[in-house]
Amino acid sequence: MREASVKSGAARRLRGHRETHRARSDVDRHGARQLEDRLRAAAAAADAGYPDNESLVIDPATGIPSLKPHRSEGQRPPAKRLEQEIKTRMPERTLIGVCARTAYWVKWWRRFGPTSGNDPKLADPFGRYVLTTCVKGTNMGPYEAARHIPGVSGHELALPQRPGHRRDRPPAAGGRVGDRP
Repeated sequence: MREASVKSGAARRLRGHRETHRARSDVDRHGARQLEDRLRAAAAAADAGYPDNESLVIDPATGIPSLKPHRSEGQRPPAKRLEQEIKTRMPERTLIGVCARTAYWVKWWRRFGPTSGNDPKLADPFGRYVLTTCVKGTNMGPYEAARHIPGVSGHELALPQRPGHRRDRPPAAGGRVGDRP
């Protein structure tokens, strides 16, 4: 007796599930039809507006549509005001100036130098290491940079690249920035 009621309950649930599924599929079909109709309407509007659209070009040979580059109509007044405000509040900085400030405050330049630890060959090790870091950071060679920086020779900028200088120390300089006491 109990088995029969369990089976009939399962059959009822199965019938209910089928009806719910049919209703959902009807809604899905109706939603898909609505979406398809909206898409067709949008495509018709785009086709009707094509002759007036100067940005859209269809290649006659291939039939491939493409857009012309958008031309700006100039800056809006709020953008100009924002630019002026930024310029007044933020002074312009040079890359060498930024390197020099971080070297001064964090003292990362002390991590560079010859393996022997003997730095008397450089008259201004702070300046030379900052310049060399800036030059290497911009992918300029030492002799190319010397043409742009007055008072510095390519020989002086190439000095830290020579075999006698510590090559394992620059990563320690980078660690110093993050682990500053």
